Amino acid sequence: MEAPNDYYFITLWIETLKRVPFDQWNDEVKKDFASCLEAGMTSEEWWHEHRWGLFNGRPGGPDRPRHHKDAKGQILEDPGFINVRIDVRCDDERIYDTLAWMIAAHREDIGYVPPKGRAPYYPREAKYRFELRPDSKAWQISLRAFDIRRDEPDLAPWEIGLKLTNEFPIGQKARKAPDGVSRRRDLNDLAVRYLRRADEICTNIAKHGVYK
Repeated sequence: MEAPNDYYFITLWIETLKRVPFDQWNDEVKKDFASCLEAGMTSEEWWHEHRWGLFNGRPGGPDRPRHHKDAKGQILEDPGFINVRIDVRCDDERIYDTLAWMIAAHREDIGYVPPKGRAPYYPREAKYRFELRPDSKAWQISLRAFDIRRDEPDLAPWEIGLKLTNEFPIGQKARKAPDGVSRRRDLNDLAVRYLRRADEICTNIAKHGVYK
């Protein structure tokens, strides 16, 4: 799963804002993101020019001091940390490989085994933040549902759901079911779920400056 605050999530953030009328943005959001509406400004270009200071911040999570004292008052280094000295003039691939090797070797030295399953997510202490770990696929589908409803307002929810299942690998139950009341109900429920999520994301980002 991608890490929050990455390029793709921030471009989805911008694409979401563009779907909300400007007069519904709060004042801070207007001040910080109005430039994304400039003619010809793509979400990618905005990300490269403006992301610093808005989405980057101190990593969240439980604080743990790097040093602590033993019974005699002597300062001890926390074995969970490593000091890294690396030549940043190397190419990126070599730097990442070296860091990965150092981390793996140190974990083995201290006997640390990373827990299986999904790692806990702690939002950054940034001005604009992701309170939840984003699901990029669900976010993308939600925005598509929003667009269909906006562009074709006469469609019933089940018809929006049908369009979504034709464009995305979702709603397997509805896709396989024979046409009828039951299938339309499944498609209706699917569309309502994504439309509700789209409205939540749009409101949270435009009015509160947060993804949650």
